[in-house]
Amino acid sequence: GEDFSDEKLEKIAQRLLNELIQSGLYDRKNTCISCWHCNEYESEAMWKLYSVNVTNAVAIETTYQRLYQALGEDPYIDIGKVKYIDYRKQFSNIGCGAFWYKRKSFEHEREVRALIRNYANSGTGISHPVNLDILITNVYVSPYAPEWFAEIVRDIVKKYGLNKPVLYSSMSDNPFY
Repeated sequence: GEDFSDEKLEKIAQRLLNELIQSGLYDRKNTCISCWHCNEYESEAMWKLYSVNVTNAVAIETTYQRLYQALGEDPYIDIGKVKYIDYRKQFSNIGCGAFWYKRKSFEHEREVRALIRNYANSGTGISHPVNLDILITNVYVSPYAPEWFAEIVRDIVKKYGLNKPVLYSSMSDNPFY
């Protein structure tokens, strides 16, 4: 074997590090992610964080299995839960594995992601067929929405033949005292 000087080893290490960085940027540019909140109950914080105007927001309910089926059980789509870590103490992963990690401070999101790698992506996203009849189990109207908004949502669901329940968020229920 060839003996390497410290200087040559440093150059090789720097080249490998640059290749890893470029590979990560390439994967980031060519991976599209659909993000979902996974929880047994609704979250007021999620209503407020992910709607520009919480008085006219809707949420759809689905399951992991329904999401997979609605996306056509495509073997090129990965679906899984995000792991929340302290980046000062742990490495996330290299390449596409990094898409499954987020900072600990986002743990309240309880995120599930569907990842599609599309190396022909122009950077503006992709269009992928989704079977809404399989995907949607319920449509929830924001607890802050007026009744007229709920009626519009019901009309739209009916117009497009979804035949799915449109419910007010359970957060609008009066508690029992």
